[in-house]
Amino acid sequence: ACPLKEHNPGDLCSTFHFYFLQEDYEKATGLESVDEGKGERIFDLNGMMAVVGLDRKRIQDSLTELNLYQTCIACFNSPKGQTVSGPAIEILKLKEALIANNPGLFWRDLSTNGIAYHSPA
Repeated sequence: ACPLKEHNPGDLCSTFHFYFLQEDYEKATGLESVDEGKGERIFDLNGMMAVVGLDRKRIQDSLTELNLYQTCIACFNSPKGQTVSGPAIEILKLKEALIANNPGLFWRDLSTNGIAYHSPA
């Protein structure tokens, strides 16, 4: 279950832009970024975006198959050109899988200073 469902996405986006440090993010939102019981990160604030030369269904199917729940198609640019956004670790997993399954795939990482704009992360 997503711990963010009780929070306004706009508030979280604003918070994300103003607070880059993990401690400041936690103070601003009142949310913990670490599951104290397991010591695992819940939120990953090291974001990444990329342009991918595939149709949205194939990308969305890959996101689902890989269990990449903090990554999304952030912009539908064209029938065979989408922008994906999410935590860097998930974007890199998606990149590896899509390139392995689609030889010659167009993939362009975008420079966003570590911010995953338009993502649920």
